[in-house]
Amino acid sequence: MAFFLKKLFQRHKTKKETQDLSYELSQSKEKKHVSVELCEQMIDMSREIENIRDEYRIVSAYLNDMQIIEDLLPEQRSKLADTATQISNLNHVRDELLETRNRISDSQFAQFQENEQELVRAIKRLESNETYLAAIERDLHVLEGEKLSLNIDKKSAKKELKQLKRISVWLLVLFATLLGVYVTLTLAFRLDVALPMFIGMFLVALVGSVCMVRQQECQKDIQQCDINLNHTISLENRVKIKYVNIKNAVDYACEKYHVQNSRELLYYYEQYLEAVKERKKFREANDDLNYYNEKLIRQLQELQLYDSRVWINYPHAICDKKEMVELKHNLIVRRQKLRNRLEYNTDALHQMKEKALVYLDDEGENRTQIESIIRRLDSLNQGAI
Repeated sequence: MAFFLKKLFQRHKTKKETQDLSYELSQSKEKKHVSVELCEQMIDMSREIENIRDEYRIVSAYLNDMQIIEDLLPEQRSKLADTATQISNLNHVRDELLETRNRISDSQFAQFQENEQELVRAIKRLESNETYLAAIERDLHVLEGEKLSLNIDKKSAKKELKQLKRISVWLLVLFATLLGVYVTLTLAFRLDVALPMFIGMFLVALVGSVCMVRQQECQKDIQQCDINLNHTISLENRVKIKYVNIKNAVDYACEKYHVQNSRELLYYYEQYLEAVKERKKFREANDDLNYYNEKLIRQLQELQLYDSRVWINYPHAICDKKEMVELKHNLIVRRQKLRNRLEYNTDALHQMKEKALVYLDDEGENRTQIESIIRRLDSLNQGAI
């Protein structure tokens, strides 16, 4: 920790010095010369070099921590690996639980949790209402069919009654005609046609009587159809009232729990129960994970590492040598790239310095101040990484 604070102090001190140099240069810009511009670029380059050095030191510190872990005695390494293995396993469990946490939305989970005590009764009540609603719908279809059938029968009876009335009129006309013919033939022509005329009139009267009886039956059928139709309509109205009440109860339950039917509500309730178990496991896994993370940090702090806390993100590297090798390789590659950038920037800074020295004679009264800035930049960029 003292080493880290010392480096942080040095870095802050270096940044302050470069800021002071920038201020001094701003005082020399009344005459814009090439060496002044080069000094400005050198100050910016020095800042970049210092940032690279800081990052290089951090990467080197991490590599040093890795080496310390790799050089542990087998017994120490085993204890550290056991803790890291627990962390890896708990991370795996937590990731699996996170993947399955989208069984139901958070709003549905909160609503189910709020109504948890009555959910079972609500599901049974909704199932019962849906069953009753289906039965009522079937009854309504039957009643509708009954109404249609009664209307057809009534229409048919009216049609038949109309035809019978028409036939009765024609039979009356025919009876009157036969009677007139009989009277005419008997009185005018003195013919004896009583027997055939009586037979004809008797048949006409008989048919007329049948028609009269059938008309009465049709009227009774029409009256009975009206009675049955009124009864069916009354029964249908009562059933419709029940249907509306049950339908409202079903719609309210579905709207309340944001479902389409009881089957969907039962499905989401089962998902809710699974989510409750998973969230419980998730909390337990988090508690265990926090415990083993702190345990790992304490174990690493005993080794006086540069950064003990960072290893809770790489527990697999502690318990698996191959993972450690891969992680170490990535840091080595990263450090090499930083070294290459540092060498490039250092060379560029050296070339800027040489150019500034070439144009130094043209600075006149600013020469002394610029020479001082160049010397201070040299002191800032001296030394190894």
